[in-house]
Amino acid sequence: MIQMKKRSASLLLPLLLLASVNWAQPFRKKFEPGIKKRYQLVMEQWYNGKLNDHVVSVCELTTIQDSGAWYEEVKWISMVQYKEKDTLVLDSLAARVTAYRIALDSIGKMELPKIHIPEMTQPIQDFTTFFVAISPQLGINHLHRQGDVYDVPRIITGDLTSGNFILKGADCFHVQLKYASKKKKLATLITSFQAPRESCISYYLPEMSTQVVDGVNNNIQMVMPAKDKFNVQWGREEFTIESKVNTRTGRLLSATMDNSLTFKMKINCNDGYKECAFEMPFKIERKLRVNMME
Repeated sequence: MIQMKKRSASLLLPLLLLASVNWAQPFRKKFEPGIKKRYQLVMEQWYNGKLNDHVVSVCELTTIQDSGAWYEEVKWISMVQYKEKDTLVLDSLAARVTAYRIALDSIGKMELPKIHIPEMTQPIQDFTTFFVAISPQLGINHLHRQGDVYDVPRIITGDLTSGNFILKGADCFHVQLKYASKKKKLATLITSFQAPRESCISYYLPEMSTQVVDGVNNNIQMVMPAKDKFNVQWGREEFTIESKVNTRTGRLLSATMDNSLTFKMKINCNDGYKECAFEMPFKIERKLRVNMME
């Protein structure tokens, strides 16, 4: 069986969040230092329609202020990975993750932390992505009332390279935010990340420009090591996040993510990504949910 290592959607973040704009914030009107909240993150992942793993993680957030900017400082508490035949309790690894920050306002930088514990890559990246989806840096402050839609005017591109795990990789998305509904103090926001209409990455091989999904441009490509060979995969990725936000505090109460990747893969290729052992289609479906714990 080929071991697939799915990179999280949030790997697109470093380039996305470098710039910040000092906008008014309709969904966060009050910050209080020292407030602590815990969140649970649940991820289920299917490979070609078969459930591959189920991961439950918990982290604690503490609201802090630094140099005039407000952040949530994230500390991971636990992680449990459920497989078909075994269960891995990885709390000790979660506890070893160095605390890091997620920006709450437009003057703070929101960047992925350096990940020193590889097993914690998925929860760290996915949890950050949920906060990016409702961040001022992405454009939430363009949404003022139910029905508002904001199309991010630039194509969001990402460098997926991550040391020995992904030797090189790239992706790109068109992003849209929508203020779907409001009920009392609860707003529902939908953030969608889709393949752009125009091709927006430089493909490593000519055949990577051929659409894997009819009518949709390929928007992701990766090269991964396979002993002294290379595995290459490319195709279409999309994901949508539905967030429930308290309109008075701006605090994320819960959210869900549907993430779909449709690939073609070349297995055990030479350093020119040719003379491969074989080529195969592959599909990954991921469903995630995060919620504030009482």
